[in-house]
Amino acid sequence: MKPTQEVLKSEFVTLVPYIKEHVEIYNKWMQDEELRKLTDSDLLTLEDEFKMQRSWAEDENKFTFIILVKFFKQNLVKPFCDHFGGMAGDVNIFLSTSKTVGELSLMVAEKQLRGKKIGLLSLKLMLKFCISNFQFLKKLEVKIKKSNLACLNLFLKFKFKKITESEVFDQVTMNLRFKKNENWIDEVEDEDEWKEDALLGIDRWDKNDYRLFLDEII
Repeated sequence: MKPTQEVLKSEFVTLVPYIKEHVEIYNKWMQDEELRKLTDSDLLTLEDEFKMQRSWAEDENKFTFIILVKFFKQNLVKPFCDHFGGMAGDVNIFLSTSKTVGELSLMVAEKQLRGKKIGLLSLKLMLKFCISNFQFLKKLEVKIKKSNLACLNLFLKFKFKKITESEVFDQVTMNLRFKKNENWIDEVEDEDEWKEDALLGIDRWDKNDYRLFLDEII
């Protein structure tokens, strides 16, 4: 039986199950040719996007979450937006038939939210979901376009190792032996250490600064 996709929460980022109410915004994101290239995605009609969402929801080996960012005032979708903010992207895991290998993918679709630790916090939540729900999982894998440097760097922070590189598909495959405890996840750029983050180009800041910054850019 497919594990229930619960709401996965941190202070600023929340992962919620991908439901039909999200599809129109998701389809709008995927009209962007650059985003499709970075994520190796096909252009779908809105009707086909709804079919895909239903297919993923029913598939016991596919788990798709939408990334919500607190204080983000765009892409607001009921019932989650009142508490968790607007849609920023998605994160997925597709399990092999044996459920021993999981292929991850992650997308921060909103350009103004890239480079703000959204991907890092989302990946932490997804990895903890995997620990709680997939007892047979032994290896994680990710396929990333070589031009998607931000995504490559993100997975390197979590100690993923490059195993193959395809010139034909312009793609790097990385994997990681899955560890069934959360300590190694929490050790990756602890989200509480906001003042040490240089990604926003400022020297010192705290969580209130982060909220005000999001208010300014939106």
